[in-house]
Amino acid sequence: MKRLERRGASAIEFALTLPILVFITLAVVEYGTYFFQLTSVTNSVRDGTRLSVRSDDPVSTAETQTRKVLKGFGLDCDAIPSCQVTATVTTQASGYDTIRVVARFDYTQITGMVPAPEAVAAQMVMMVEP
Repeated sequence: MKRLERRGASAIEFALTLPILVFITLAVVEYGTYFFQLTSVTNSVRDGTRLSVRSDDPVSTAETQTRKVLKGFGLDCDAIPSCQVTATVTTQASGYDTIRVVARFDYTQITGMVPAPEAVAAQMVMMVEP
């Protein structure tokens, strides 16, 4: 008799927990993708900046190398309309030059079910070798 009273309880429990499990899975996928892209942009900016500090044309070298590394990570700036890679050289008050490399693009959500940042961006500043 007790077995008949419990019939369907498992289905109800599953129906109550399924939305929570789906939300957690979507959040893991969404934030995993975002953090992969953030790490990729950070590494590409770092590589572009490091290569440019010893170059004769640091601005062009930094932008080209940053775009090249981004493409290696599967984030082709030519295919992403909002992608911007900029490098600027600034002379500091103490007489040395620094280069600042910035890469940024709008983050496109995969699921749209969880809140996520609007953009992926990274920057790096380094002293230019004389």
